[in-house]
This record gives sequence, C-alpha cells and structure tokens, in this order.
Amino acid sequence: FGGAIIGAAVQGDKVYVVSWDNIVRALDRGNGSQKWKEPVTRPLYPPRILNGIVAVVGVSPTLSTFRADNGTPISTWAFPNDLLLQGAPLIDTPAPYRVSIVAVFRDGQVFGLRSTEMLFKEAAPVPLTTLPGRSVPREP
Repeated sequence: FGGAIIGAAVQGDKVYVVSWDNIVRALDRGNGSQKWKEPVTRPLYPPRILNGIVAVVGVSPTLSTFRADNGTPISTWAFPNDLLLQGAPLIDTPAPYRVSIVAVFRDGQVFGLRSTEMLFKEAAPVPLTTLPGRSVPREP
C-alpha cells in the first residue's frame, strides 16, 4: 500500500482496507489477492460494510459508498466545509423511509440521512381527461 492502513473490515471471504494513499481495496481473505480498488478522498475512519455496501468516511465528500462485490461507486455525500465531524457516522441497515446514517458535528448539529433510491417515487397523479374503456351504445 502507498501509506499506513487506516482500518479494515471483514465480511465473508473478503477484507476491505482503507489506507493513507486514498484508496479502498477489497482483498481475498484466503490469499490476500486484490479483487478491486477505488479512489476515495482522505479517509478518516475504517470502512463499514452493510448489506453488500462498503461505506468510507473521508474529508470531502464526507461519505462515499461502493458495491462490495465489484467496487462500483454508488453515491457520495458532502457536508459544508465549515463543519467538522465528531466521530464516525452511525450506520444502520438501509430501509425505505427510514434514517440509516446519522452524522454528529462538533458544533452540535445532527444530520440524518436516508437513501433516496428507496423512496419508491411514483409519478404524480393526473386527472383523467376521458373515461377509460370503450363506449357502449344504449340498448333498445
């Protein structure tokens, strides 16, 4: 690695490692071979793994998430530059309409994050201009 290791997390047959060279890596637990690697911003805490998602807390963006199986980036979350984290964010299992990540900042602010992909967005209902179906003539 290009720098000291910040931390590691293990799930199944893989070990996920974040180091000072600003890269998160997935390693095979049996032989140590590298499965994938992705760049991140300067990491602050060890990675977290949850339901096939690797979450890495860094400087900016604050939170980056990746698929655990192939390293594909999922999303990032950035906070205003004048705020400083007070410890690592608390991460829970993602669920629809529920806060799954809580970040506490040194000035006392608390942010609750929920997945926008799990909101089941539907198109807004529109009024019908014509009745559905076909018109039936009146019987004599």
